[in-house]
Formats: sequence, structure tokens, C-alpha cells
Amino acid sequence: MGLVRRALVASASSPVVGRISKTALWRATMWKLERLLLRVSGGRLSAAPGVPTALLETQGARTGLVRRTAAIYFHDGDTVIIVASQAGYPSNPAWYYNARANPNVRFGGEAFHAREVLDEAERT
Repeated sequence: MGLVRRALVASASSPVVGRISKTALWRATMWKLERLLLRVSGGRLSAAPGVPTALLETQGARTGLVRRTAAIYFHDGDTVIIVASQAGYPSNPAWYYNARANPNVRFGGEAFHAREVLDEAERT
């Protein structure tokens, strides 16, 4: 990892940014900016440097409309894992309910079948 990238990751994971990221203003702007950057750049630019982020496209559970959101992910072998977290808030993000209702999603431009992991042993 290059020096600039390490500096960006360190600043993004600082306690100050951690506190700011829990504000309503942050949630109202940064995730929308992230979604726009990912969409316009084809997934090459992100507002979260050093954090693997991609555009998740789901079909709305009630409306059936395509919904797009940025999601942080990681890999476990060939499996792509997205944790339904809302920056530490107790509720699930809207995309979680959409993916449960319509599990055929696109992530990073590729088609996937979303599956919820409920078994604690598998989750571990």
C-alpha cells in the first residue's frame, strides 16, 4: 500500500472521522456522494479510500424499482460478503430488506444471488 493510500486510510479510520460519520449530515451526503462516484466512474473512484466499496443494485421490496447504494464488502475465498450494517446504527439498511425480498442483485456490475447467513457457525 502506497504512502498516500496509507495516510488516507489512517485519516478515514481516526476517532474524529468516526464521530463525524455518525452524524445525520454525513449520512445525508457521503453515501449519496459515494453512490454517485461509483456509478459515474464505473466503480473506480470511491469516497472511502482504502475500503473495498462497490455499487449494490437491488429491486425495491415494495416498489419494484431499481435501488442503488454503495456497500462495503470483503471476500471469503470466492464468496463476496456484504454486512448489512448502517454505520453502527441498530436498524438494518433499506437494501437488506430489498435483497431479502428480491435476492437477484447486481454488485459491482455483476449479477449475484443474495443469501442471508443466519447460522452462527457459518457466520463465524
